[in-house]
Amino acid sequence: MFKNLSQYPGGIDQEDIKIQFDKERFRPAEVPILLADTQKIQKLGCKIEYSLSDVIGDQLNYFIKKENRL
Repeated sequence: MFKNLSQYPGGIDQEDIKIQFDKERFRPAEVPILLADTQKIQKLGCKIEYSLSDVIGDQLNYFIKKENRL
């Protein structure tokens, strides 16, 4: 599978990604955008282990598998 976004077919890090909002799949309790400042938790000793590219790559790998698609 893909280790980083540059390995994704179509060079996903070289073009814009269109995100479509589907009201039918949105749960009322979900927050559409959630931002956090991790400085306080890092001062307690927690370390960031995964980059945003890692997280997006994991999601893409999940949805690439046919059995995980709707």
